Amino acid sequence: MTPSEGDSLYLWARIFDDGMPLNTPFSFHLGEQGCAATTLSKSQLAKVFDTGTTARKCDCLFTVKGLEVGNVEAKRISATKLEVMFQLRKNIKINKSILLQLEKYGVECPPLLSIHGNAAIIFRVRRWKHIFVASKACPTLVLPTKEDEWPLFLSRHAHVLSNLLEHYQTFSRNCAASYSQVKYEEQAAAEDELVSLSREEQATLLEWEHVVLHTPTKPKLNKKVSFKVPDNALFWKRVEEFAEDLEDEDNCEGE
Repeated sequence: MTPSEGDSLYLWARIFDDGMPLNTPFSFHLGEQGCAATTLSKSQLAKVFDTGTTARKCDCLFTVKGLEVGNVEAKRISATKLEVMFQLRKNIKINKSILLQLEKYGVECPPLLSIHGNAAIIFRVRRWKHIFVASKACPTLVLPTKEDEWPLFLSRHAHVLSNLLEHYQTFSRNCAASYSQVKYEEQAAAEDELVSLSREEQATLLEWEHVVLHTPTKPKLNKKVSFKVPDNALFWKRVEEFAEDLEDEDNCEGE
């Protein structure tokens, strides 16, 4: 039986969850999660293209103390290469939105996963000046599914997985410290009567260079039920024409 996307995602989540100490401030949220970091971009796009404003859905979100730091997408092993490529492109765009949110806390996105069955592409999105770059962060990780695959996993993939888990642990602690510091400074500023912008005002002031072109969602249209008054005159005209046709047929039969 071929594992589903959910099975693959759960397997990888358990590996990362069990592979880090219990006090690591790194959380996994499985299921169709809406990525809050995409909301501002989608709000700007909606004003121009008349599209939906709902947050982009993710298979799994990584958070540190409630702050979104990355997302993971998964495809079953039977998915085509084209489907996996589309998934990776979606993943990169979502993580660009997350990176834009993380920058105000002085944090970058950690390496993230694009899962295809028991294999995972590890990539990273980073900014270089005004350019955002996405590239592989390390060799593709492949989990063993058969006994004879274990030697290859231990010799080629195990150390990569171990280093990735260690990186997540260090990243989450540094991210939690930076996030707490910025939130403390924001709270102190608020107490000094500095008015913070609302989400709508933030969307208005958001520069277009910070807008990520996520796949648009169509807005829900309110369907209106319309009633058209029947044309009685046309109806009776058709009845008269039908009667004349019947009369002509009777005359023909009589002759």
